[in-house]
Amino acid sequence: MTSKHPVLTVALPLLMLLAGCSQTDQADKPSKAEVPVTAREAQEQSLKTAAAAKDYLAESKEEFVAAMERKLKQLDSMISELTQQSASYQNDTKAQAEKTLAALREQRSAVDAKLQQMKKASAEAWHEAKASFFSAMGELEKACESAKSKFNQPSP
Repeated sequence: MTSKHPVLTVALPLLMLLAGCSQTDQADKPSKAEVPVTAREAQEQSLKTAAAAKDYLAESKEEFVAAMERKLKQLDSMISELTQQSASYQNDTKAQAEKTLAALREQRSAVDAKLQQMKKASAEAWHEAKASFFSAMGELEKACESAKSKFNQPSP
């Protein structure tokens, strides 16, 4: 009997043999799910995982807080520059600048309060505190940029 595909005639039995070996080799080895785990081992692994997650969260939280403190210092510097710039303003322009700066300082204080809450937040409350902080920080950044653009406009 001749075949139209001589390669298949030779390769097919060889593939079946290899597939058969592979299945029996794997059948002899117990999978990780089949290896019995004691309750103590499971508890220890759970504690290690929880500790690792807590360490990561603390590390991540510390890095995030440090980055946000640097960002707040930049915004403080901008508010300081705007305060110096407004010192030479006169009349209505000065009154408007002082009002804007007072609002910025109030917002800055609120953002700092959110940062302090975030620093004290538990692992469970971290994401909520972080979201609240981001919202307040975004508003402060927009207000600072808006004030900067107003202060840099020529007076009429």
